[in-house]
Amino acid sequence: MEKNVTLSAQSQAALGLQSAAKDLQSAARNLQSAARGIQSAARSLASAARGLQPVAAHIALKPIMWLRGYYSDVCEKQLTLKQTLVLVGTQLAFLAAVIPNDAPMVFRMVCGAWAVALALRCKRFLSRD
Repeated sequence: MEKNVTLSAQSQAALGLQSAAKDLQSAARNLQSAARGIQSAARSLASAARGLQPVAAHIALKPIMWLRGYYSDVCEKQLTLKQTLVLVGTQLAFLAAVIPNDAPMVFRMVCGAWAVALALRCKRFLSRD
């Protein structure tokens, strides 16, 4: 009788682990999709800025250019617009993982993984000269 209970508990644990693995795979796919969305948004923003008249583009990009200057001072090297957007995306991912205290743990883990992935991407972008 004890063997059946032990095997049943072990099989339930294995099913739980398989379910968690599937959830993590799904979260990874969602993370990749979000990263592609950020890249697409950066390209869209850049193309929209090119399509605007010079004065309107200057006004629309002024906050981002201010951040670019600030981050350039902090990093002690001149950053591109794309590097600035990667830094902002990394900060947003970190805040999404940390700020919502009442969010489900799976959501916070996915946002944390997203933040780590973007931090690694940020490191790669910032190491370019």
